[in-house]
Amino acid sequence: MIEVKNLKKSYGNIKAVNGVSFTVNSGHVVGLLGPNGAGKTTTLNLITGVLLPDEGEIIIDDTPLATNLHALQKNIGYLAENNPLYNYMLVSELLEFTARLKGIERSAYYRELPKIVRATGIKDIFYREISTLSKGLRQRVGVAQALLGSPKILILDEPTEGLDPNQRQEIRDLIVDMAKERTVLMSTHVMQEVEAICEEVIILNHGEVVASGRVDEITQAKEGRVSIEMLFNKDAKALADKLKERFKDSIEVTDIKHNSFVADIVSDKKDDLFKAVSSLTNEDVYLTNMQVSQLELEEVFSKLTKAS
Repeated sequence: MIEVKNLKKSYGNIKAVNGVSFTVNSGHVVGLLGPNGAGKTTTLNLITGVLLPDEGEIIIDDTPLATNLHALQKNIGYLAENNPLYNYMLVSELLEFTARLKGIERSAYYRELPKIVRATGIKDIFYREISTLSKGLRQRVGVAQALLGSPKILILDEPTEGLDPNQRQEIRDLIVDMAKERTVLMSTHVMQEVEAICEEVIILNHGEVVASGRVDEITQAKEGRVSIEMLFNKDAKALADKLKERFKDSIEVTDIKHNSFVADIVSDKKDDLFKAVSSLTNEDVYLTNMQVSQLELEEVFSKLTKAS
């Protein structure tokens, strides 16, 4: 488990991270979202120990990072932003070099290497020079680096940046597969990725957390409202007028037609709305269909991070 408590990091007068707090539970895939300059990369660099915070605390598995940096770093695999690799090396040379930097014993390295090569799909490029690899293959090599030493935590900074749609899907599938045995915290700009592979999200803006939780919770909780489309056999306008009178400021009724309307209502009044509709309908006028929807993650992200 990763606990981040009141984390702060400034560069001169710029507050890159300003009081960030969140928890990533063991075995989860969590997306770290935010516009450019929101503090995502700085936050990841602080969690991995690449940077030291000005204030705040990072705790990994109940152990403070500040007092156990090198021991905890052994349990963190990190794919840095833009995936810096040595172009003149062969893939095989780079992985062996990385293992030596991580202090992995030679025998342990060769025991885990076949599993990593299979997991990341780099068997066919193992003896190729990195400069000859496509962006997608370079990302796979970067992930292989991160997996060396069997870390419990993977930190991935924009793992699909610059990839074409097929390469993105390959890396997504790889992350999902790796997450079966690890905790994954990844930053991304791609909402479809978050919805496809992340169980929870943390949204940053101007160095602060503006929302966190499960995707469905965040989309429904934004502004505390949900949208409910109701279809009746007839007389929808009369019912809409009665509901507007009953709920006043709690409801906005739109798209009113002969037999349907859309009610945008404060979420904690949702059950009251259902009871009111039930009391207003009968054998003559009755509900035939109802659909409850919520904001898309991209729409929530835009509203939360739009500059003031």
